[in-house]
Amino acid sequence: MIEGTFFIEAQGNNKELVENSLRDLIENLKNEPTVVVKREFFDRVIKDGENFSAMVEVDLEMDDLGTYIDTAIKYGPSAIQISGPNELTVSSQEFLNIIGRIIEITKTLYERTGACFKFTKSKDRPHIGLDEEDIEVLLEDGAIRVKIVVEVNTTSRKKAVSDFLNAVHENIYINKVKTRRLKEVENGKGFTGIIGLDALIPDIRTLVDIAIKHTPVLIEIIEPENIKMTMLDLQDIGLDIAGVFFEMSCAVANARMKLF
Repeated sequence: MIEGTFFIEAQGNNKELVENSLRDLIENLKNEPTVVVKREFFDRVIKDGENFSAMVEVDLEMDDLGTYIDTAIKYGPSAIQISGPNELTVSSQEFLNIIGRIIEITKTLYERTGACFKFTKSKDRPHIGLDEEDIEVLLEDGAIRVKIVVEVNTTSRKKAVSDFLNAVHENIYINKVKTRRLKEVENGKGFTGIIGLDALIPDIRTLVDIAIKHTPVLIEIIEPENIKMTMLDLQDIGLDIAGVFFEMSCAVANARMKLF
């Protein structure tokens, strides 16, 4: 079980609608089968120019990690405070199932919004290759060894590899890189294919970040068998995910408004 407090905001140009939206949201939370609402506190509505804003603070008990992530995605808290447990251990397969759901939802929102992340070019050249001693030390320090495969479509194989490694290498240790062309392109120009990494990731948040920003077609955890997360890990992962999905959901809503 995961216990914590979600701080959820609402904004709009109608005071009554802002208040009602938060109250409806709490009622929806109370109807979630794997979530228990322990306490809710509605702060006063604040007027800023022509707009109104309000916040509800809600204490929750969530059955497991999957419920916690789903709740963060669905209700988009602007802040999260985890009160327990101090440490959570889940199997690598359970964690991969959650990552798979995150990727599935992300892809759907990207397709609806046409959104994508832009990556700044790093001055540091990615280092590729680890010896067995390096790998053992990283694993002993809590790193996760993963296989990550992404689809790419760009001007050349070299650019595909360079761009992807440039986007991820600052937070991971890359052991091997492989590529495979999926189809031939006209005049032999361009590269449509996949890039695979064998890498070690010291911070669990980085793996979640890669899942959201790059939507891999495959993530496989090679080692360890179980994933350990601290209270701070849980808090940061939930908030990172909530923030990204809230922004993309707003983009979907704005796109719909333009149709009318």
